[in-house]
Amino acid sequence: MSKLPTQREETLGGYIVHGIPFPTSTDEEALEFLKKMTPIQIEQEYKITYLHSYGQDSPWFAALTNKRLLASRDPESGYTYANPRGADVYSGRETKWI
Repeated sequence: MSKLPTQREETLGGYIVHGIPFPTSTDEEALEFLKKMTPIQIEQEYKITYLHSYGQDSPWFAALTNKRLLASRDPESGYTYANPRGADVYSGRETKWI
């Protein structure tokens, strides 16, 4: 009896593969089946860490986490925004935190 080769250790945790029909013979009719074969699907865990920046709105979110509410005001017109704005929508002037 022949000895089996040493099995390699899995490094990726393995895969779950779905839908792999294949003909048992390789005659012309059986190989024609391959043209009708559906794509093989591999199920693999996917995990990603996403880093998102709040940019110029960071002070507003920092205040919110400390139970404060900041607003933005156009110093010339006095128009006040409850949500964070780096610039006035109408004039384009920089707003101030209040």
